[in-house]
Amino acid sequence: MLRSIPFQRRIFALLVVIVSLADYFEHILRPDGEFMAIWLSWAGFTAASTLSVLAIFLGLSALLDRGPLPGWVNGSLGFATAIMAHVTVTGPLWGRIFSSPGQLMFDAPLMPAMVAGAAYGMSHLFITYTHWFWRTHLSADASLDGH
Repeated sequence: MLRSIPFQRRIFALLVVIVSLADYFEHILRPDGEFMAIWLSWAGFTAASTLSVLAIFLGLSALLDRGPLPGWVNGSLGFATAIMAHVTVTGPLWGRIFSSPGQLMFDAPLMPAMVAGAAYGMSHLFITYTHWFWRTHLSADASLDGH
């Protein structure tokens, strides 16, 4: 099943998990101690949020892949929609379930979604180019002197 997911999306999903972990630790290590006091519920919120974002991103991207648009556009739309869903629906839902403190509703949810879509599109193109460059110039099959 994992092989059916394009490698760019697998790498991006791994980056999302790493960023989520970094965000979790950034919150619980804040000097005011607000999140350290609720570290377990914040871990639940972070895990649920990350899984729902990844499920929406990968699921919608796979659905869009059945259409005529290129993969990087489908992934961009999938990730933008996942972030929009997170800041408007799933994030507040997980916040209520896990009793998370603070403001979990965004005043302008379109901006994070647009930034997320652009970030995915740029990372997809970067990953694709890096993979191509590695395979054509640096792999064992490619000659380093160009012959």
